[in-house]
Amino acid sequence: MRHCLNMRSLGLILCLLWCVPAHALNKARVDSLERVLKQTSGDTARARLMLALASTYKPEVVTQQFYYANEALALSDKAGWDHGRMLAEQFIGDSYNDIQSYDDALVHYKRCLALARKLKHKGMEAYCLQLLFHVYNKQGDLSNALNDQKELVDLVDKEGDPRKICDQRSAYAICLSDNGKHREAINCQLRDVTLAKAKFEGNEEKDMVAGILNSLSLVYIRTKQTDSALYCLWTAAANAKQTGNYSLQTYINSSFCDVYSAAKNYDSAIVYGLRTVQMAQTIKDIDLEQQYSKTLSKLYEAKQQPAPALHFYRLSDSLLNVISTAQKMVDKAMEVTRINLEQQAEHSRQEKKSLEADRRNQQAILVLAISVLAALAALTLFIYSNLRNKQKANKTISEQAASLQRQNVIIDRALKDKEMLLKETHHRVKNNLQLISSLLELQAAGVADETAKEALRKAQDRVLSIATVHSKLYGSTEDESIDFSAFVSDLFSRLNSAFSPGQHEVSFKNDIPVIHVPLNTVVLLGIILNELITNSYKHAFANTVHPAISIGFAQLGSNYVLRYHDNGPGLGEGVFNKESGSLGLYLVRRLSKQLKGSAEYKYEAGSTFTITFPYAAN
Repeated sequence: MRHCLNMRSLGLILCLLWCVPAHALNKARVDSLERVLKQTSGDTARARLMLALASTYKPEVVTQQFYYANEALALSDKAGWDHGRMLAEQFIGDSYNDIQSYDDALVHYKRCLALARKLKHKGMEAYCLQLLFHVYNKQGDLSNALNDQKELVDLVDKEGDPRKICDQRSAYAICLSDNGKHREAINCQLRDVTLAKAKFEGNEEKDMVAGILNSLSLVYIRTKQTDSALYCLWTAAANAKQTGNYSLQTYINSSFCDVYSAAKNYDSAIVYGLRTVQMAQTIKDIDLEQQYSKTLSKLYEAKQQPAPALHFYRLSDSLLNVISTAQKMVDKAMEVTRINLEQQAEHSRQEKKSLEADRRNQQAILVLAISVLAALAALTLFIYSNLRNKQKANKTISEQAASLQRQNVIIDRALKDKEMLLKETHHRVKNNLQLISSLLELQAAGVADETAKEALRKAQDRVLSIATVHSKLYGSTEDESIDFSAFVSDLFSRLNSAFSPGQHEVSFKNDIPVIHVPLNTVVLLGIILNELITNSYKHAFANTVHPAISIGFAQLGSNYVLRYHDNGPGLGEGVFNKESGSLGLYLVRRLSKQLKGSAEYKYEAGSTFTITFPYAAN
């Protein structure tokens, strides 16, 4: 999965751990276990002690772990102890996995999984499935990785732990996308968002949701659904900012860069790319810094700006050299360890023909010598590489710091200008809509025909509904969404002021929670509500003693549902669906279809209109 510790960096850390001499381990525990082992004779008891020794050496001295795990496996086979065989197979698989011998690791993990299922050990079964998934991913075998992860998801679903469910479903969704099953991946991650909101609270919920939405945006990028990807990232960024999760904010910034790069919006991509490089330096993620330095070089090249393109190309190249040097050191250490394991396996087979004590003493001497030599070689290479890279990097870092400071000033100024222009645009749109409404009012005043005058007034109301949306947007801190509950209250207040004189006072109930809805969707919903409220005042409340209107709105699963109710006498049979009916009711049906949804009418102690439309489409 992207946005995790790069395998080259992880390999370097593991390499240094493998090469630690035995005296740096819990030597007291090792010595105690080996003393007890010398005094123990039973096969099962000796196998238990050898498994404990393998666990103690894991993962610092992989050769010792491999040795004791093999010995424990032989004794468990002899004693017919399946639980011991299961643990030994896992440790042997871990040894091969640690040195990147993945085919051998798969053999032993599969044996461990079969034994776990035989013993009905759910914890070990889940652990083996997770190990198999990661090994197949490393090999690029996406089909088998998907199958194992699906089994793991089914297993944790039965356990009911929400954190495990979210984590494993997220990995499964990415695997689905890797296999080209993007729609299934999207649905899986949307279910994870709903689960996280239901099962977690506070900052934990926000971090979980932000991480899932960031992963979901990557699927949307692959399917070229730019708007959906951006919506996910805006929500994820807001959550991560609230919780102060700086690492998560860094990866979300990098996803913004990917979205805008894919959409060829190079200016926005550059802004987020620069932020990602700066933040990656802060969290000391050299792989992320190198990756987005390279991305920035390509973006500037696309904009035909050779100077910054060259700068970030050189930065990327210098970081790549650092990573490459570390990788070479890891590869050498891996090769030494791999040879050690092969020699140890062969040596173990031959030594089994001789006495147990002699074989154990000879192998201990060999392992100690190899460990010391490997540690010295790795330490020498590491110190030499660091000294050279530090000299080269110091000058580059000082130049980068000054350049980034200048660029940040320019970026901040550009963002402020953009925000001011956007607000001015919304303000002018609102003023133009109000001007249109005034012109329609003047035109209506000069028309003698009541039918024409009424039509102009209805048009004026519809324009004012759209103006109300822009008025709310102009006063909002959100870029492209507004608080729908507050908008509905404002719309009813305006229409109530226009119709109330001469009628009974209308009771209004707003059942809408605080929920932000995209601007384009609010415009269409505002026109629909304008038609329904106007229809209630004109036709439903003439003989109603205590007129009342209630409006509800909620997100149910993957749909939005708008519910409008008045306590009037209702419509006649089939009036709502008549093609020759009123223009207002036709607009309600037509605009519902424009939202990719449907409109239904029922009489339930009054008129009830239900508008249902998909969340993702809007």
